[in-house]
Parts: sequence; structure tokens; C-alpha cells
Amino acid sequence: MARIIDSTGLVLFRNGRRLKNRLSAVVRPGNKPDTTGLEYSYYLHEAHGMGIQARILDNNILQLRKNGLVQNIFHAFTDLDGEASLMIAGDKIFCNSLLRRQGIPVPDHAVLRSGDYRGAAEFQRECGAPVVIKPAKNTGDSRGVCIDPATPFALWRAVNHAGMFGREILVEKFCEGTNYRLLFCRGSFLAASSRDPARVIGDGAHTVRGLIDLANAGRLENGRLMKYDPKTRPILYKIPVTKDLAGVLKRQGLTLDSVPLKGEEVRVQDICHWLYGGSYHDVTDEVSPDFIALGKKVVDLLGIKLAGIDLIARDIRTALPGTYVINEVNTSPGILVHYEVQNRHKVRPVVREIIRAMFPAESFSSST
Repeated sequence: MARIIDSTGLVLFRNGRRLKNRLSAVVRPGNKPDTTGLEYSYYLHEAHGMGIQARILDNNILQLRKNGLVQNIFHAFTDLDGEASLMIAGDKIFCNSLLRRQGIPVPDHAVLRSGDYRGAAEFQRECGAPVVIKPAKNTGDSRGVCIDPATPFALWRAVNHAGMFGREILVEKFCEGTNYRLLFCRGSFLAASSRDPARVIGDGAHTVRGLIDLANAGRLENGRLMKYDPKTRPILYKIPVTKDLAGVLKRQGLTLDSVPLKGEEVRVQDICHWLYGGSYHDVTDEVSPDFIALGKKVVDLLGIKLAGIDLIARDIRTALPGTYVINEVNTSPGILVHYEVQNRHKVRPVVREIIRAMFPAESFSSST
């Protein structure tokens, strides 16, 4: 049963029919590179400078030791949050409901059974705006997410793709703005980064396809890993030419064979993840105190110790009502968002503060 919910919690309409999930999934999630080694390298780099004993065990657990105390890390999962906290944050339906009841803006959305194309199409018609399709639970790194499927077939494909990750999906009203990641540890605000979708800049001579090729010439092959070293950063991955790229260009009146004007900015991906060619910039100094206070309220409500809050806002400097939403809350947030920033002079060594949060204060001297 599709429940269409606005940001105040009002049920706009109900789909009175329970439709069988008749559509079979035809799009398989792509194999994504394992960034375990990359995440570990940030901890290894910072732990070494802090006098923390760190080693990767045979079962791929990173273990930190200090003064007889031990903390274990797996991928981006730390001992700071237990499985129950991971389950809370992984349930997007629950989180949206809890935050909405507390007056915290979240995207207008519908909760649908996987494969419910009709419910998704109905929501799209009712909201009269672009939509985002995503799995409802226990995914990350943009897996199963489709932004603004503009045709019936694209919507059908997006619904089935998202449905491969669980029994329910979310259909959300697309919110204009920049995607920001705010990092909190034990209630303290550590850093914020903007996450920008891949773009190219026209030169008046090359086609969009040619501009992508030029941009990719200096980028790494998608998924190639480099252990953390400040001298080799930041990482930028090649911009993929995906099935959705044509739709992204079409909304801008362009195709891959169009020649943009000199200086014209062309978005070539909707998803801001770096594996899609996106880039990150540190914006910690620009964040409105209101957003920081909001983030602290969110992590307190959910009881999460290490949290990455995804905020979509038109201006990170001003928290004007109606200009922002909390898109998602992540436990085990990817640390690379704060280390692989393009403005290198602004990089925040957030892992140092995370490690400090793992051990008693007396474990460290004033020099670390």
C-alpha cells in the first residue's frame, strides 16, 4: 500500500489496492570496488602519528591498541556504534518518520512495495516534480538510487533496480540544492563537505563526449585504490558514460554530440558519489550554526555516536525554512568524504578526533 507523506506528516492519499509485484528485476546492481583498504589507510596514517598501535588482522579487521585498550574497525564500521544503532540508521523509513515527528524537514515521500511501478507513477504525478527512487533500508554509496527518471520506462527501471535491495522502496520528491555531508562524533561536529556531481566546462570546440574524455585524462580508473598519502591527494575517478547520462544532458538541452559554449558548465551526472566522477570540497567553516545545532539534535534523537548526516540545502551558510532537508543519516560514514577534498588546504584530519573518541582522554598526551 503506497502512503504518500508530506514533510508535516499529512497522508496525502492512499493507494487502496495492494498490487502484486509483477515486475521482475532486470537491472543488476553493478559490482562496486572494495574501498576497505582506502578507509583503513586513513586510520593507519593518523594512528601512526598519535602513537596508536594499529594492524590489520588476518580476518581483515583493523585493530587499534593503546595502553591495553582495544578498538576494532571493519570497513567503515567502528566499535563506537553497535549493531542496534546500525539498524536504526539503516532503516530510512523509520528515520524519516522519527525526524518528521520532531519537526525536522525530510523529503516528501512514498513508501512502496518493491516493484510497485504504478504507485511510483502516481506519486510522481501527484507531487508534480522530479522524484528520486531509492531502496528503503540498509544500503549506502548511492546503491540502487536513481534521480529524476523522466520517462515511464526510466521510472519502471528505477523502481525495479531499487527493489533488488529489499522488500520496500522510497519514492521521494527531488529537493533542489547541494548535497552536504556533516560529520558528528559523540555529539561534536567535526567537519562538513560538499559533494558535487561530475561536471565539464565547455570550450566552444569540443563536444560533451570530448570534454568528458579530456576530464578523464587526468583521473584514475574507477575503483583503483591508492593508500592514503597527503602528497598524492585528492583522488578523482573517471566520469562514467552511464545509461542515465543522456537524460541528464537532455534536461539541459544537450546530447553527447553537443558543443557547449566556452565557459558553459554542463552537469554530466546526477549522483554526487565520487565513483561517478563527483568531487568533494571542505565547507566546515561555512556551515550555519543552525545546521550544526540541527545535526546534534538528529544524532541525539537516533542515539548514534559516529554519524554522517546528508543535508540537501540551497545555502549551507543560512538555514532558511523551506530551503533544506535532512536526506539521510549514516552510521559508519565514509571518512574519505573529508580526506579526498579538492581544496587541500582545508582538509580536516577527522580520524584523529574519532580515534580520540574511542579511547579515554588520559590515553593521549597534549602533543597528540
